[in-house]
Amino acid sequence: MIIGYLYYNFSAYDSAFLHYGIVLSLLDEGNLLTLELYNHIGDVWNTIDNIDYAISCYQQALNVGNINNICRSDINQKLNDLLLKKKHSAPNYIYQRQINDIDEHYRSIINPDNETELKDCQCQLNNEHNLTPIQHIDVLYRFGICLMRKGDFCYALEIFLKTKQMVIDQPPDDENNSISIWFIDLSYQIGLCWMKKGDFDQALKNLLTAEQIIIKNPPLWDRFPQLLATLYDNITILYFFLNEPFKALIMWKKSNDIKTNFSYD
Repeated sequence: MIIGYLYYNFSAYDSAFLHYGIVLSLLDEGNLLTLELYNHIGDVWNTIDNIDYAISCYQQALNVGNINNICRSDINQKLNDLLLKKKHSAPNYIYQRQINDIDEHYRSIINPDNETELKDCQCQLNNEHNLTPIQHIDVLYRFGICLMRKGDFCYALEIFLKTKQMVIDQPPDDENNSISIWFIDLSYQIGLCWMKKGDFDQALKNLLTAEQIIIKNPPLWDRFPQLLATLYDNITILYFFLNEPFKALIMWKKSNDIKTNFSYD
């Protein structure tokens, strides 16, 4: 599965499918890794714009394992995004039938249009004198996320670094846990930007910083295990890129242990 994921990140999609297929032939439907596998296969179909196959894989993933498995919110979000795309190319009744198959809770968290949110953030930043420090930090962070979705990782990195410095200079008023969450999020996003830019050493440095903050000062929210598992997945990839396969396998095991043992409502 790791090899397939690496091929996917190198855009070698046929090789990714081949290795995922080997894993699929070895797992039964009751194994929690099957959920993750269908999720990864769906990601490949999604990347090559085969929306119907991607939806099928994500829906298959949701049929596997514990209903509260920590991967489910991510999968539901992907399904929501894909079904929104299909709304413009399929008859409305088909869209409505498919969207109704998704849990009510997740139907309410569909992301707004990225360009609309990007313009909204730019408008607020143009009038930053009307923002409190915490509002300014929040808008900058959302602006950076929009830039990442758009694929502008250089500008996103600049924004995240600026935001992190603002958190250092003007820490939020609501005590240490809020600061901890900001540093975790920003270190993680900065690491992903460096990863996309191909600077794996800088990416690893920032992701390991995020890991240490989580371990030393765990956030008081119910979904931090999901973030930690995703963090370990990305650290795994970086260790492979940096030719440290043993460390990569350790991180991958940590990720799978979290996914197997943690769930939330």
